[in-house]
Amino acid sequence: MCIRDRQYLYSRFNGDIVYASSTPAVVLGGLKSSRVTIPLELSRIENATLKQALLEIGVKAPQERFLWRLKLNGVPVAREFKPSIVAELKNMYFSKVVYDVTPLFDAFRRRSRCNVTFKYESSSTITIEHVALLILYESSDAVSHISFLSGALSLEPGESIEVFIKHPTGLNTPGLLKTVMIMPSTQAKALLKMNNHEPKIVGGIVGGEEAVLKLDKIEEMNTLLINHAEPETRYFPKELLVSSVLLSQITYKEPRLVVEDIIVPNRISRGEKIKIIISNKGDAKPDKSLITLMHLGSSIYRKELPPLDPGEETIIEIPIKLPRGRYNLVARIIWRKLSRTVFTDTRFEVYVE
Repeated sequence: MCIRDRQYLYSRFNGDIVYASSTPAVVLGGLKSSRVTIPLELSRIENATLKQALLEIGVKAPQERFLWRLKLNGVPVAREFKPSIVAELKNMYFSKVVYDVTPLFDAFRRRSRCNVTFKYESSSTITIEHVALLILYESSDAVSHISFLSGALSLEPGESIEVFIKHPTGLNTPGLLKTVMIMPSTQAKALLKMNNHEPKIVGGIVGGEEAVLKLDKIEEMNTLLINHAEPETRYFPKELLVSSVLLSQITYKEPRLVVEDIIVPNRISRGEKIKIIISNKGDAKPDKSLITLMHLGSSIYRKELPPLDPGEETIIEIPIKLPRGRYNLVARIIWRKLSRTVFTDTRFEVYVE
């Protein structure tokens, strides 16, 4: 057993959290490619201020330190890999480093994708096991409590570890626990148990896995039990690796867009318009919202909605350009607030003459 981790964040703030993670298992060096780009898909956050951005890298390599080039969207981050946490494996190391890339990320924060590029030239090989961005945004429309641990935990079959997570208290809302692991074999099984909650068993997977536990209650000091179950058959490599643990609670002031009424003539001619009345019954304005009219799962009309304040309503007129016949249609209202995207469907019928 080799165990090392570090709690990088213990924070309560007004705002939202985005965590984008990838476990690519890409090999660089030797006779393999010397360059790779890992894309990270992000939830675009509007009407919020960047608070902090952390870039997390996990690598398996035959040595602890080595030269390489690491870039975020083409901007250099590091020329040498100098890990802060290392787990010693058989003939190899699993190493982690976390960079504060807040100044770099601020220029890219409106993008929906970030590219992390690695360039490594050597006769030996390394494996990029885990790449992630943890981004904190400030906003008066949400409250977040977050605890973030990044480490290099290595468990052989039959071994267990208790990870202690200190977490801010006072937010009366359920929480979410995300644990990023590298599973050595489809035969391997991991058991995760947080405090007194129901355990989660992860298995049948080789490579990276992000296990998610929904938690009804979170304490100030929490215990996450991680057990690498004793297998029925042997496998190699045999170590189960744990890379990250993210515990979060978030409450939002949310919009709630509803269809108040759909005004449809009993019979309409092709090109004639229907009217849809939409109101915001929530307690916040959406960052972005739209309506799409759907038939048999396909969109036949799409329009962006005005930003409705709480209590405000709007009337949208939609031309019906369908051939003669009777149609069952769906009016789908989609809106986004910070990192959350929500939609509601309202079904109705039209008869086109």
